[in-house]
Amino acid sequence: MRAITTRALASGALRHPAIQVAAFCLLPLVLLLVDLVAGQDVRLGPLMVAGPTFAAIFCTPVCVLVVLAVAFPCAVTAAAANQQTDTRRTSRSRSSPCR
Repeated sequence: MRAITTRALASGALRHPAIQVAAFCLLPLVLLLVDLVAGQDVRLGPLMVAGPTFAAIFCTPVCVLVVLAVAFPCAVTAAAANQQTDTRRTSRSRSSPCR
Protein backbone atom coordinates (compact mmCIF):
# COMPACT_ATOMS: atom_id res chain seq x y z
CA MET A 1 0.00 0.00 0.00
CA ARG A 2 2.78 2.41 0.91
CA ALA A 3 4.55 1.78 -2.40
CA ILE A 4 1.39 2.58 -4.34
CA THR A 5 0.89 5.84 -2.43
CA THR A 6 4.52 6.81 -2.84
CA ARG A 7 4.39 6.06 -6.56
CA ALA A 8 1.20 8.13 -6.95
CA LEU A 9 2.77 11.08 -5.15
CA ALA A 10 6.01 10.78 -7.11
CA SER A 11 4.22 10.65 -10.46
CA GLY A 12 2.20 13.76 -9.68
CA ALA A 13 -1.15 11.98 -10.01
CA LEU A 14 -2.52 13.85 -7.02
CA ARG A 15 -1.70 17.15 -8.68
CA HIS A 16 -4.05 16.48 -11.56
CA PRO A 17 -6.94 19.01 -11.40
CA ALA A 18 -9.67 16.40 -11.89
CA ILE A 19 -8.39 14.34 -8.97
CA GLN A 20 -8.13 17.42 -6.76
CA VAL A 21 -11.68 18.50 -7.62
CA ALA A 22 -12.98 15.01 -6.89
CA ALA A 23 -11.20 14.94 -3.54
CA PHE A 24 -12.48 18.36 -2.48
CA CYS A 25 -16.01 17.52 -3.67
CA LEU A 26 -16.01 14.38 -1.55
CA LEU A 27 -15.48 16.38 1.65
CA PRO A 28 -18.93 18.06 1.71
CA LEU A 29 -20.61 14.88 0.48
CA VAL A 30 -19.08 12.80 3.28
CA LEU A 31 -19.96 15.47 5.84
CA LEU A 32 -23.54 15.54 4.53
CA LEU A 33 -23.80 11.78 4.85
CA VAL A 34 -22.50 11.86 8.43
CA ASP A 35 -24.80 14.80 9.25
CA LEU A 36 -27.88 12.99 7.94
CA VAL A 37 -27.01 9.70 9.66
CA ALA A 38 -26.10 11.31 13.01
CA GLY A 39 -29.40 13.16 13.34
CA GLN A 40 -30.12 16.59 14.75
CA ASP A 41 -27.68 16.32 17.65
CA VAL A 42 -24.67 16.56 15.33
CA ARG A 43 -24.56 19.54 12.98
CA LEU A 44 -21.76 19.49 10.43
CA GLY A 45 -23.17 22.03 7.99
CA PRO A 46 -20.68 24.77 8.92
CA LEU A 47 -17.77 22.43 8.19
CA MET A 48 -18.93 22.06 4.60
CA VAL A 49 -17.29 25.37 3.73
CA ALA A 50 -13.93 23.65 4.22
CA GLY A 51 -14.12 22.03 0.78
CA PRO A 52 -14.20 25.29 -1.22
CA THR A 53 -11.74 26.85 1.22
CA PHE A 54 -9.10 24.19 0.67
CA ALA A 55 -9.87 24.12 -3.04
CA ALA A 56 -9.12 27.85 -3.18
CA ILE A 57 -5.66 27.12 -1.84
CA PHE A 58 -4.76 24.23 -4.12
CA CYS A 59 -6.92 24.54 -7.27
CA THR A 60 -7.75 26.95 -10.06
CA PRO A 61 -10.74 29.31 -9.77
CA VAL A 62 -12.86 27.11 -12.05
CA CYS A 63 -12.19 24.11 -9.82
CA VAL A 64 -13.18 26.17 -6.79
CA LEU A 65 -16.51 26.99 -8.45
CA VAL A 66 -17.12 23.31 -9.14
CA VAL A 67 -16.42 22.42 -5.51
CA LEU A 68 -18.66 25.29 -4.38
CA ALA A 69 -21.43 24.04 -6.66
CA VAL A 70 -21.29 20.74 -4.77
CA ALA A 71 -20.81 22.18 -1.27
CA PHE A 72 -23.65 24.72 -1.36
CA PRO A 73 -26.50 22.24 -2.00
CA CYS A 74 -24.96 19.95 0.64
CA ALA A 75 -25.01 22.76 3.20
CA VAL A 76 -28.62 23.66 2.32
CA THR A 77 -29.67 20.01 2.57
CA ALA A 78 -27.96 19.66 5.95
CA ALA A 79 -29.66 22.83 7.23
CA ALA A 80 -33.05 21.59 6.03
CA ALA A 81 -32.51 18.18 7.63
CA ASN A 82 -31.58 19.81 10.95
CA GLN A 83 -34.55 22.21 10.73
CA GLN A 84 -32.29 25.28 10.63
CA THR A 85 -33.99 26.97 7.68
CA ASP A 86 -36.67 28.79 9.66
CA THR A 87 -37.09 32.24 8.17
CA ARG A 88 -39.97 33.46 10.30
CA ARG A 89 -39.34 36.78 11.96
CA THR A 90 -39.98 37.11 15.63
CA SER A 91 -41.62 40.21 16.99
CA ARG A 92 -39.25 42.42 18.92
CA SER A 93 -40.13 45.27 21.16
CA ARG A 94 -39.42 48.69 19.75
CA SER A 95 -37.83 49.99 22.92
CA SER A 96 -34.09 50.23 22.76
CA PRO A 97 -32.14 48.83 25.70
CA CYS A 98 -29.54 51.61 25.36
CA ARG A 99 -31.05 54.92 26.38
